[in-house]
Amino acid sequence: MGYDLHITRKENWCDGHGPEITEAEWRHLIDNDPELELDTETRCVMTDGEYVFAAWNGEPGVLGYYSGEITSKHPNDALVDKMVAIADLLGANVQGDDGERYPDAMKSQSVSKKPFWKRLFGSGEPDDARESPS
Repeated sequence: MGYDLHITRKENWCDGHGPEITEAEWRHLIDNDPELELDTETRCVMTDGEYVFAAWNGEPGVLGYYSGEITSKHPNDALVDKMVAIADLLGANVQGDDGERYPDAMKSQSVSKKPFWKRLFGSGEPDDARESPS
């Protein structure tokens, strides 16, 4: 399990039908992007086909094409930026498993760097003190 981001042309990445990215487009992009390299070592075979992986900046298996979309599991911010750039080149968009769109979702994530529990309960510091009823 994990959280995936999807480069897709569909309105919602999980839609059964809609415009797809072709394998030929993906391979062409890999061939023409100096940061990408076809990764023939990483393999994932499905019942109806096989993923086509690309290494990014020498890191194998970080981007995989299958069934009309390109995915990455738990990408860091730099890879998300790369995915957004790839999506722009392909006339596609980047969506998370929950349907949020990138790069907009990154902006909302960076609004607060405090851990969730500190945002919820405060840090115990005087400036986080709740007013008590008088």
